[in-house]
Amino acid sequence: MENQMSISDLQRNQINGQLSIGVPRESVEKFMKDDAENIVGREFNKNTANLKAALTAFDAASETLFEASDRMHAQADSLNSRAKASVARAKDMAAQMTDAMNRITKMLGGDFEQRLVQLERLADAMERLSELQAKGQLAGVISALQK
Repeated sequence: MENQMSISDLQRNQINGQLSIGVPRESVEKFMKDDAENIVGREFNKNTANLKAALTAFDAASETLFEASDRMHAQADSLNSRAKASVARAKDMAAQMTDAMNRITKMLGGDFEQRLVQLERLADAMERLSELQAKGQLAGVISALQK
């Protein structure tokens, strides 16, 4: 009987020794290794370029986001300070109104209806004085009252 080998045994023998076309195993391994390194190198270079582009885009987007965040914080700080100033002015005005009401109460006494009538008269007088001031006649009225 002839020594019959399976196809996989023949292939194994060819790889372990010399291929059927006469190329030594070491040459095939070196060729495959070099080819693999070239393929990996090309892909690595492509991926490196893609990664650099992605990092550049990410840095630009991050910078834009941080700038927008800084602007938003500055606007929030400005709004906060303006709100505090408005609240302070409102408190001052409320205190002034309270003082004015206390002075009116001292002048008019405890009768609410009488106070209301007096307040209406006071408001009417203030409007008339404002009109006189707009016409430029208030100084004359004040000087006449001082005599």
